[in-house]
Amino acid sequence: GNLFFIAGVPMTIGPGRTTGYFLQPKKSRATGCLAFGIFLVFVGWPIIGIALEIFGILNLFGNMFPVLMVVLKQMPFVGNI
Repeated sequence: GNLFFIAGVPMTIGPGRTTGYFLQPKKSRATGCLAFGIFLVFVGWPIIGIALEIFGILNLFGNMFPVLMVVLKQMPFVGNI
């Protein structure tokens, strides 16, 4: 999953926008946690690595969850659930 994330984000939004998003000064702690979590998973510490990755992803993309909820509520079948 980590390799797909590392390769998929730049392929989706482009390498320039990816580096611009992840290297923003206000997102440096979240980017560091995500990168260090991926590193820990690769070197054999999966539990701690996954915990750091989750923390980093929630801090990086946490502001997108309310938008996602509004989009899901407007979908015909998902909105009723």
